Amino acid sequence: SSTLKARAWKADAPPSDVASATYTLKPPAPVLQPLSGVQLIGPTITATSPNGTATLRYRTDSGNVTEADPVWPVAGLPLDDTIQLSLRAFKAGWTQSDPTGGYYQAKAPAPTIGLASGSYQGLQSATLTTPVSSSRIHYTTNGLIPTDLDPYVLSGASVMVDRSMTLKARVWRANWALSDIAEVNYLVSLGPAAAPTFSPPAGSYGTTQTVSLSSATAGASIRYTVDGSEPG
Repeated sequence: SSTLKARAWKADAPPSDVASATYTLKPPAPVLQPLSGVQLIGPTITATSPNGTATLRYRTDSGNVTEADPVWPVAGLPLDDTIQLSLRAFKAGWTQSDPTGGYYQAKAPAPTIGLASGSYQGLQSATLTTPVSSSRIHYTTNGLIPTDLDPYVLSGASVMVDRSMTLKARVWRANWALSDIAEVNYLVSLGPAAAPTFSPPAGSYGTTQTVSLSSATAGASIRYTVDGSEPG
């Protein structure tokens, strides 16, 4: 900042009063790309100063930016988490710029479902993955949109596909925007159920017996007759 003072003189007259004006030099605020808001992780935030000789400094914790804060990286700032970004431009002898920045809310990509949509014979498993650490993948198997009240797995875990279903999955992480939904459809044919087994086995017994019936196929129901006819 500079203060300019001036006075007028004229022969045979007293000097004028002193006129004063203060001039403040202030660099314009930095320009950010992309703008703040919900952003899919991956892009690099770039910052430029219309005043090419100013130094940009920043914070990611919503605090006031000072000359003690880090210099903006030449390569930009990778967006890999939710941040409250603030920047200012500084130049020796000048007033610092106004702050610029905003709230960048990170968004995970939709999870990857390892088993593609299609028709399958027998039990299958679908592996759910995401590149986002400290996250959970919530899913549904009834075609409804997943919520944080639905079951979840961590990245790399599997969901059992034991029937025809529509599997939908979404990534959750604290302070992040919800991911888009991944969806697949399965038509599953499990084939015939395992034949029932009898306990005790067939044979001759001297007393009345109670016979237990079971099948190795989970969820199978067992029908029976006692007159030699085929169950149906």
